[in-house]
Amino acid sequence: MKKNKIFSVILSLALVFGVGFTALSFPTTASAKIEDAWEDTIITGYNKHTVELSATEGFPYLKVQVINRGADTVTATLRHKDTGRIVMNEKVGSGKIFDFKKNDGIRSGTYEFTFHSEHANLDVYYAGKTSDIKW
Repeated sequence: MKKNKIFSVILSLALVFGVGFTALSFPTTASAKIEDAWEDTIITGYNKHTVELSATEGFPYLKVQVINRGADTVTATLRHKDTGRIVMNEKVGSGKIFDFKKNDGIRSGTYEFTFHSEHANLDVYYAGKTSDIKW
C-alpha cells in the first residue's frame, strides 16, 4: 500500500514539474529587434555640440539616455533634420541622468542631437536605440 502511495506522489511531482518546465520554455513576450544604436561621450572645450544620428524605417520606437557629467545644466534636443520636428527637448541638471522613451513612433531619417550648456563646457554621455516593438 505504501509503495502505491509513494509511486503516485512521485508521478504527480514529475507531472507538475514537466508541465511547469514546458510552460516556461515557450516565449511569453515578443523579442525586440534593435536596429539603430548610438553611444558616445562628448567632452569639448565648447558649450554646444551637435551629432547626426539615423533612424531606420520600420523601427519607430526610441529609447535614449543622457548623463550630464558637466558643471552646468545641459539642454538635450533631438530634432528630425528634414522636417524640423523636435522629438525630445530636455534640461538635464549637472550630475543627473535623463531617460527618455518614445512609444508613439518616430520618423525614419536623419536626426540632429544637440547638447547645449549656458555657462560651462560640455561633458555629456548619451546612448540611444530604436526598436520594432514598444519599450
